[in-house]
Amino acid sequence: MARVLPTPYGTALIVYEEGKEKKRVVHDNAVSVKLPCYEHKLYLVVVKGFGMVPMMLLTSCSVKKDQKENI
Repeated sequence: MARVLPTPYGTALIVYEEGKEKKRVVHDNAVSVKLPCYEHKLYLVVVKGFGMVPMMLLTSCSVKKDQKENI
């Protein structure tokens, strides 16, 4: 699911590697998910650009997609 989910929101990060500053752009998105036998609202956050496979985070914290930094 994480590989096919569109990630339209981009964020620029500053990464320090070997004492040098490098700019890295990651793209992300979040979708509401529901688990059986679990009543609380959950969000699946997908971030592409950190590694070879997308990072997935399941959270109960509210995710506000309209407050993303667009590049």
